[in-house]
Amino acid sequence: MEQLKKTRLKSPLFLIRSISFSTPEADRRRLAEELAGLCAAGRFDEVLEAVAIVEGSLS
Repeated sequence: MEQLKKTRLKSPLFLIRSISFSTPEADRRRLAEELAGLCAAGRFDEVLEAVAIVEGSLS
């Protein structure tokens, strides 16, 4: 955490909680690639929607 305080970030910091996965590795990889593609295309609203869906399923 000390390192974060010393680092100047140009974008907001989003902390992601640690979770255990029961989803098969191939599915996790595919989903991660899809999200990375959305980020690369600047489609951040869709990334946030996907995160909200995942967060809702963890509650």
